Amino acid sequence: MTGVGLGIAFANGGNSGGTDIIALVVSHYRNISPGRVILYLDVIIIASSYILFRSVEKLVYGYVVIGCYFLYFGFSTGGTETVFPNFGVFAKQSTNS
Repeated sequence: MTGVGLGIAFANGGNSGGTDIIALVVSHYRNISPGRVILYLDVIIIASSYILFRSVEKLVYGYVVIGCYFLYFGFSTGGTETVFPNFGVFAKQSTNS
């Protein structure tokens, strides 16, 4: 639900604060989508949480959660290619033989 809500807000020029504002500023000055900036920031934040918790299980759980979050975010903003551009799971297969 959160990913869909954030996707709708972004599609209409809004944000929810926090890292979203950083992402919108970076995307304004660089040729990078806000979704990708948020994904990079979230990866850094979750990776740095290892210092506090010292738990690989919590890292894996965190990465699964943001993966699901951004999957829904991408679908609600018009496609996952804006967030996950190089993942073969979302790539269209060519039918040329």
